[in-house]
Amino acid sequence: MDDIAKLYIFLAMFDVWSSISRLKLDKEVCSILMVLILMNPDRHFPNSLKHDMDTINNIREQYVEALRVYLEMKYPKNSGIIFGHSINILSKLRDITVSSLSLQLNQLRKMGK
Repeated sequence: MDDIAKLYIFLAMFDVWSSISRLKLDKEVCSILMVLILMNPDRHFPNSLKHDMDTINNIREQYVEALRVYLEMKYPKNSGIIFGHSINILSKLRDITVSSLSLQLNQLRKMGK
């Protein structure tokens, strides 16, 4: 991976952690976000779980709802805004993963030549 790609990923991760810090998200919110990342429908699940995708998506929706309810209790005046920012963090992490994977694959291709 070249230095520019590494810098891009570093800055993107710094942006994610800055957002988490700025929003003062606690470990409960970060834990729910981690579960949502792991259950993201864009992930490549093993074939043994493919038949359970409806159940996995249902559980994921329950975690999204749990996040929303938790934020309503913790931040009653700003819960909608913080929820939106939390979902945005998930999008940023997904973009980092996609970019990182693409950059890593390109690097592997260069190494194979």
